[in-house]
Amino acid sequence: MAAANIISAIAQDADKDVGLTAISNYFGNKEAQSKANANVDTVESQNRAISDSIKNYYANNSTSKNTSSADVDSYYSALREYNPSDYVYDFDEFDYDKTVDDFYNPNKDKIIDATAKTTQQMASGAGIGRGTGAASAIATDVADKNEELYNDALTQYNTDKASEYQEYSDYIDKNQNKLNALSNATNTQLTNLGTVSSAVTANEQNEFEDTLGAQQTGYTALNTAKQAAANAGTADSGVFGIVSSLF
Repeated sequence: MAAANIISAIAQDADKDVGLTAISNYFGNKEAQSKANANVDTVESQNRAISDSIKNYYANNSTSKNTSSADVDSYYSALREYNPSDYVYDFDEFDYDKTVDDFYNPNKDKIIDATAKTTQQMASGAGIGRGTGAASAIATDVADKNEELYNDALTQYNTDKASEYQEYSDYIDKNQNKLNALSNATNTQLTNLGTVSSAVTANEQNEFEDTLGAQQTGYTALNTAKQAAANAGTADSGVFGIVSSLF
Protein backbone atom coordinates (compact mmCIF):
# COMPACT_ATOMS: atom_id res chain seq x y z
CA MET A 1 0.00 0.00 0.00
CA ALA A 2 2.82 2.36 0.80
CA ALA A 3 4.45 1.59 -2.49
CA ALA A 4 1.24 2.42 -4.37
CA ASN A 5 0.98 5.78 -2.64
CA ILE A 6 4.54 6.59 -3.51
CA ILE A 7 3.92 5.70 -7.16
CA SER A 8 0.72 7.84 -7.19
CA ALA A 9 2.57 10.76 -5.72
CA ILE A 10 5.31 10.48 -8.28
CA ALA A 11 2.72 10.36 -11.07
CA GLN A 12 0.96 13.43 -9.73
CA ASP A 13 4.26 15.29 -9.60
CA ALA A 14 4.99 14.26 -13.15
CA ASP A 15 1.59 15.49 -14.30
CA LYS A 16 2.20 18.78 -12.57
CA ASP A 17 5.48 19.11 -14.45
CA VAL A 18 3.63 18.50 -17.71
CA GLY A 19 1.13 21.18 -16.80
CA LEU A 20 3.84 23.67 -15.96
CA THR A 21 5.53 22.90 -19.25
CA ALA A 22 2.22 23.42 -21.07
CA ILE A 23 1.70 26.77 -19.35
CA SER A 24 5.23 27.82 -20.23
CA ASN A 25 4.65 26.80 -23.84
CA TYR A 26 1.35 28.69 -23.91
CA PHE A 27 2.93 31.98 -22.98
CA GLY A 28 5.79 31.26 -25.34
CA ASN A 29 3.27 30.69 -28.12
CA LYS A 30 1.45 33.89 -27.20
CA GLU A 31 4.69 35.80 -27.62
CA ALA A 32 5.37 34.07 -30.94
CA GLN A 33 1.84 34.88 -32.13
CA SER A 34 2.26 38.52 -31.12
CA LYS A 35 5.48 38.69 -33.10
CA ALA A 36 3.84 36.94 -36.06
CA ASN A 37 0.95 39.45 -36.04
CA ALA A 38 3.42 42.30 -35.84
CA ASN A 39 5.26 40.80 -38.81
CA VAL A 40 1.99 40.80 -40.80
CA ASP A 41 1.65 44.53 -40.11
CA THR A 42 5.27 45.08 -41.09
CA VAL A 43 4.85 43.22 -44.38
CA GLU A 44 1.69 45.17 -45.20
CA SER A 45 3.49 48.43 -44.45
CA GLN A 46 6.45 47.41 -46.59
CA ASN A 47 4.16 46.48 -49.47
CA ARG A 48 2.48 49.89 -49.33
CA ALA A 49 5.86 51.62 -49.21
CA ILE A 50 7.13 49.66 -52.22
CA SER A 51 3.93 50.43 -54.15
CA ASP A 52 4.21 54.14 -53.32
CA SER A 53 7.89 54.16 -54.31
CA ILE A 54 7.10 52.65 -57.70
CA LYS A 55 4.31 55.17 -58.31
CA ASN A 56 6.51 58.09 -57.28
CA TYR A 57 9.39 56.94 -59.45
CA TYR A 58 7.31 56.58 -62.59
CA ALA A 59 5.39 59.79 -61.86
CA ASN A 60 8.58 61.81 -61.57
CA ASN A 61 11.11 60.27 -63.97
CA SER A 62 12.17 62.27 -67.01
CA THR A 63 9.88 60.39 -69.39
CA SER A 64 6.78 61.02 -67.31
CA LYS A 65 7.69 64.66 -66.72
CA ASN A 66 8.25 65.44 -70.39
CA THR A 67 5.78 63.18 -72.15
CA SER A 68 2.28 61.82 -71.84
CA SER A 69 -0.04 59.29 -73.44
CA ALA A 70 -1.21 62.14 -75.71
CA ASP A 71 2.16 61.89 -77.48
CA VAL A 72 1.33 58.33 -78.47
CA ASP A 73 -2.00 59.53 -79.89
CA SER A 74 -0.19 62.28 -81.79
CA TYR A 75 2.20 59.78 -83.34
CA TYR A 76 -0.51 57.44 -84.58
CA SER A 77 -2.59 60.37 -85.77
CA ALA A 78 0.38 61.66 -87.79
CA LEU A 79 0.89 58.20 -89.27
CA ARG A 80 -2.73 58.01 -90.36
CA GLU A 81 -2.52 61.43 -92.00
CA TYR A 82 0.78 60.77 -93.76
CA ASN A 83 0.45 60.39 -97.51
CA PRO A 84 3.64 60.09 -99.62
CA SER A 85 1.77 61.44 -102.64
CA ASP A 86 1.50 64.79 -100.88
CA TYR A 87 5.22 65.24 -101.40
CA VAL A 88 5.41 64.58 -105.13
CA TYR A 89 4.87 67.62 -107.33
CA ASP A 90 1.88 67.04 -109.60
CA PHE A 91 2.95 68.96 -112.71
CA ASP A 92 1.34 69.23 -116.13
CA GLU A 93 3.09 67.86 -119.17
CA PHE A 94 5.43 70.22 -120.96
CA ASP A 95 3.39 72.20 -123.46
CA TYR A 96 5.11 73.94 -126.35
CA ASP A 97 2.78 75.15 -129.08
CA LYS A 98 5.23 76.91 -131.39
CA THR A 99 6.30 75.55 -134.78
CA VAL A 100 9.28 76.11 -137.06
CA ASP A 101 7.17 78.51 -139.07
CA ASP A 102 7.11 80.88 -136.12
CA PHE A 103 10.87 81.33 -136.47
CA TYR A 104 11.16 81.97 -140.19
CA ASN A 105 12.68 85.26 -141.15
CA PRO A 106 9.71 87.65 -141.46
CA ASN A 107 11.14 88.74 -144.83
CA LYS A 108 11.27 85.19 -146.12
CA ASP A 109 9.18 85.82 -149.20
CA LYS A 110 11.15 88.92 -150.14
CA ILE A 111 14.42 87.04 -149.65
CA ILE A 112 13.23 84.19 -151.88
CA ASP A 113 12.05 86.64 -154.49
CA ALA A 114 15.30 88.57 -154.35
CA THR A 115 17.24 85.31 -154.72
CA ALA A 116 15.25 84.42 -157.82
CA LYS A 117 15.79 87.86 -159.36
CA THR A 118 19.51 87.78 -158.62
CA THR A 119 19.86 84.38 -160.27
CA GLN A 120 17.82 85.61 -163.24
CA GLN A 121 20.05 88.60 -163.66
CA MET A 122 23.15 86.47 -163.44
CA ALA A 123 21.70 84.07 -165.99
CA SER A 124 20.91 86.95 -168.34
CA GLY A 125 24.40 88.30 -167.98
CA ALA A 126 25.74 84.89 -168.83
CA GLY A 127 23.57 84.71 -171.96
CA ILE A 128 21.22 82.07 -170.55
CA GLY A 129 18.17 84.35 -170.52
CA ARG A 130 14.85 82.78 -169.70
CA GLY A 131 15.44 79.37 -171.08
CA THR A 132 15.47 76.02 -169.34
CA GLY A 133 18.94 76.64 -167.99
CA ALA A 134 17.86 79.88 -166.31
CA ALA A 135 14.77 78.27 -164.82
CA SER A 136 16.84 75.42 -163.43
CA ALA A 137 19.37 77.78 -161.90
CA ILE A 138 16.62 79.91 -160.37
CA ALA A 139 14.87 76.83 -158.92
CA THR A 140 18.12 75.54 -157.47
CA ASP A 141 19.07 78.84 -155.87
CA VAL A 142 15.56 79.38 -154.52
CA ALA A 143 15.54 75.85 -153.08
CA ASP A 144 18.94 76.38 -151.48
CA LYS A 145 17.87 79.72 -150.02
CA ASN A 146 14.61 78.20 -148.75
CA GLU A 147 16.57 75.38 -147.08
CA GLU A 148 18.93 77.91 -145.57
CA LEU A 149 16.03 79.92 -144.17
CA TYR A 150 14.39 76.70 -142.89
CA ASN A 151 17.59 75.59 -141.18
CA ASP A 152 17.91 78.99 -139.53
CA ALA A 153 14.29 78.80 -138.38
CA LEU A 154 14.75 75.21 -137.15
CA THR A 155 17.84 76.20 -135.18
CA GLN A 156 15.96 79.05 -133.54
CA TYR A 157 12.98 76.77 -132.92
CA ASN A 158 15.11 74.14 -131.22
CA THR A 159 16.96 76.75 -129.18
CA ASP A 160 13.75 78.39 -128.02
CA LYS A 161 12.09 75.07 -127.24
CA ALA A 162 15.11 73.88 -125.25
CA SER A 163 15.18 77.17 -123.36
CA GLU A 164 11.51 76.95 -122.43
CA TYR A 165 11.87 73.30 -121.46
CA GLN A 166 14.78 74.22 -119.20
CA GLU A 167 12.67 76.90 -117.56
CA TYR A 168 9.90 74.34 -117.15
CA SER A 169 12.32 71.80 -115.67
CA ASP A 170 13.78 74.39 -113.31
CA TYR A 171 10.27 75.27 -112.17
CA ILE A 172 9.45 71.59 -111.58
CA ASP A 173 12.73 71.02 -109.75
CA LYS A 174 12.20 74.09 -107.59
CA ASN A 175 8.75 72.97 -106.52
CA GLN A 176 9.83 69.36 -106.04
CA ASN A 177 12.74 70.54 -103.88
CA LYS A 178 10.27 72.41 -101.70
CA LEU A 179 8.18 69.28 -101.36
CA ASN A 180 11.31 67.23 -100.64
CA ALA A 181 12.17 69.63 -97.83
CA LEU A 182 8.65 69.33 -96.45
CA SER A 183 8.85 65.55 -96.80
CA ASN A 184 12.14 65.45 -94.90
CA ALA A 185 10.68 67.65 -92.19
CA THR A 186 7.61 65.44 -91.93
CA ASN A 187 9.73 62.29 -91.77
CA THR A 188 11.86 63.85 -89.06
CA GLN A 189 8.73 64.77 -87.15
CA LEU A 190 7.38 61.24 -87.49
CA THR A 191 10.70 59.82 -86.30
CA ASN A 192 10.72 62.13 -83.29
CA LEU A 193 7.10 61.37 -82.47
CA GLY A 194 7.86 57.66 -82.83
CA THR A 195 10.80 57.96 -80.45
CA VAL A 196 8.67 59.75 -77.87
CA SER A 197 5.81 57.30 -78.37
CA SER A 198 8.15 54.36 -77.82
CA ALA A 199 9.53 55.98 -74.68
CA VAL A 200 6.03 56.54 -73.30
CA THR A 201 4.95 53.00 -74.13
CA ALA A 202 8.11 51.50 -72.62
CA ASN A 203 7.70 53.64 -69.51
CA GLU A 204 4.11 52.52 -69.05
CA GLN A 205 5.05 48.89 -69.72
CA ASN A 206 7.90 49.03 -67.21
CA GLU A 207 5.65 50.59 -64.58
CA PHE A 208 3.04 47.89 -65.14
CA GLU A 209 5.61 45.09 -64.90
CA ASP A 210 7.30 46.57 -61.83
CA THR A 211 3.96 47.13 -60.13
CA LEU A 212 2.74 43.63 -60.97
CA GLY A 213 6.02 42.06 -59.84
CA ALA A 214 5.96 43.99 -56.56
CA GLN A 215 2.33 43.01 -55.96
CA GLN A 216 3.03 39.35 -56.58
CA THR A 217 6.06 39.40 -54.28
CA GLY A 218 4.12 41.38 -51.68
CA TYR A 219 1.15 39.01 -51.77
CA THR A 220 3.44 36.03 -51.33
CA ALA A 221 5.22 37.64 -48.37
CA LEU A 222 1.92 38.70 -46.80
CA ASN A 223 0.34 35.27 -47.19
CA THR A 224 3.42 33.67 -45.65
CA ALA A 225 3.27 36.09 -42.71
CA LYS A 226 -0.46 35.50 -42.22
CA GLN A 227 0.00 31.74 -42.33
CA ALA A 228 2.76 32.00 -39.73
CA ALA A 229 0.45 34.07 -37.52
CA ALA A 230 -2.34 31.53 -37.94
CA ASN A 231 0.00 28.67 -37.05
CA ALA A 232 1.21 30.50 -33.96
CA GLY A 233 -2.40 30.99 -32.83
CA THR A 234 -3.26 27.28 -32.92
CA ALA A 235 -0.29 26.10 -30.88
CA ASP A 236 -1.94 26.99 -27.53
CA SER A 237 -5.32 25.32 -28.15
CA GLY A 238 -6.37 22.96 -25.36
CA VAL A 239 -3.68 24.18 -22.98
CA PHE A 240 -6.11 25.34 -20.30
CA GLY A 241 -8.02 22.05 -20.53
CA ILE A 242 -4.83 20.17 -19.86
CA VAL A 243 -3.84 22.38 -16.96
CA SER A 244 -7.31 22.31 -15.32
CA SER A 245 -7.33 18.53 -15.39
CA LEU A 246 -4.05 18.47 -13.50
CA PHE A 247 -4.78 20.91 -10.69
